[in-house]
Amino acid sequence: MVALTFDDGPDAEATPAVLDALKAVDAKATFFVVAEQVEEADGPALLRAIMDDGHAIQPHCGRHNSHCDQTGEQITHDVRSVLAALADNGVPEPRLWRPPYGQVNDQFSCSVAAAVGLQLVCWTHDTADYAGRSPEDMLHAAENGPLYGDSVILMHDSARYAHERDECQATVDLIPRLVDHLRHCGHGLGALTAPIAARALLPGELPLLPCSQ
Repeated sequence: MVALTFDDGPDAEATPAVLDALKAVDAKATFFVVAEQVEEADGPALLRAIMDDGHAIQPHCGRHNSHCDQTGEQITHDVRSVLAALADNGVPEPRLWRPPYGQVNDQFSCSVAAAVGLQLVCWTHDTADYAGRSPEDMLHAAENGPLYGDSVILMHDSARYAHERDECQATVDLIPRLVDHLRHCGHGLGALTAPIAARALLPGELPLLPCSQ
């Protein structure tokens, strides 16, 4: 299974377009969401739409700040705020937690994750869609990169925290092409809902964070 994952939503403009693109190719994904996005007027309805389409929802953060700049108390408050937002909206109890920017505080992040019963997880492949790359460039990187059966691909369904783009159309356009490429290579697609087994990195991969409860 290859996992398609989307960070930083739910977003009133981008998330519905991402959901439509996924539905058109019958692919499931995992959405790592931000509490302050859920708190927007359309946030709860967007969470329901994600769940109604059969996708998984996992916590990203309360506010999109790097763990490296926070104390243990601040990281704890942040993750508990997003967990509360998910619980308030009927999201099934999460198992995974992706930190903003994929950055962890060596002193606090793993202990906080253990305290709240979550496994920290990043990705193995970064589309860098946040940098304003074209769908063609992102697909070319996927076609020439070492994708494996348990790869985790990072994309975004919000541009709120990106500095080099103001919308997510390139990501939406990438989805059908990427899914077609993955299936052509024989990969299945699925959502991340359970802890991920640690393994050695393969050439060209980025690390999945190993610490868990």
